[in-house]
Amino acid sequence: MNSSASQDELIQNSKLKVFQNDIFVFTPKGDLIELPKNATSIDFAYAIHSQIGDKCVAAKINDKLQPLKTVLKNGDQIEIITSESSQPSPLWQRFAVTTKVKSQLRRFFRFKKKEEHIIFGREILINYFQKENYEFNKNIEKKILEDFNYKTIEDVYALIGSGEITALSIIKKIYPEYNYIPVSKFNETTQNPIKLKGLTAGMSYHLAGCCSPLNGDSIVGIVTAGIGVAVHTLDCDTLSSYQDAPDRWLNISWDNQNNLETVSNSRIIVVLFNKPGSLGKVTTVIAKNNGNISNILFSVRKSDFFEIIIDIEVRDANHLQNIIAALRMEKEVSSLERLKG
Repeated sequence: MNSSASQDELIQNSKLKVFQNDIFVFTPKGDLIELPKNATSIDFAYAIHSQIGDKCVAAKINDKLQPLKTVLKNGDQIEIITSESSQPSPLWQRFAVTTKVKSQLRRFFRFKKKEEHIIFGREILINYFQKENYEFNKNIEKKILEDFNYKTIEDVYALIGSGEITALSIIKKIYPEYNYIPVSKFNETTQNPIKLKGLTAGMSYHLAGCCSPLNGDSIVGIVTAGIGVAVHTLDCDTLSSYQDAPDRWLNISWDNQNNLETVSNSRIIVVLFNKPGSLGKVTTVIAKNNGNISNILFSVRKSDFFEIIIDIEVRDANHLQNIIAALRMEKEVSSLERLKG
């Protein structure tokens, strides 16, 4: 018996060495699930079944509710809580570990993206027609399909929603006499239109995509040889990776005295009550406050509310704050905040 026990222990130790990059967790029924190191409850849910993953809303780890992004440890027991009305969140792609799960999430969002583009594109086109005092009806839909050689009006909405074509190009095609003269709100320049204090003359820079700084944000520069300066907000998470390189940090600020008015991209996340006209009210408020929507993504959709991520072109951080303040006064808006990156 002792010899057998020693052999079993040796085999077990060998397995642990072979699978040192894996972890072993359990279902509530005691079934053993093997996952890669740093796997989360999302990886576990999809390992059970893809439908469990798609519908999961929460997880109990060792009988305690934990965030879905919680990293699992050897021996954990996980219970996945699901809801038929739930669907994957784009945020899951940030902390999913397994290739299988990442692939399933990409397929899911590709499938959903056209539907989201259709909803947004329809809103843009109809609002544009109304703004220009043109009626939008079935006859107009038919003419659009004929002139642009599309099979369905949903195809047109999807292309508008994705930004491949514009509502302006549609209305110009349908009404050749339509004469649109754009009103220039901002002076447009192509290279480094925003001036910064603290840069050496001739030094190139770019605004970091991880935090998308706006004129008015507190900022710092990170120098990279051969590339230039990356401008980050002071609260950017990426800065932690440069803590051991103080020589690369550059004290910079916005040179508002010499800056021309320019357009920058910003992003907000809005939770709306799921009522008719809610999305239309949001887009109207943004437009009335001189913001221009460049993209929209439905990140969560439920029976009583939905969450959307909106990209808006604004002058500066103060302009964005004015838009946020105006949106917060609307009864259709449950909550909203600025997203960086």
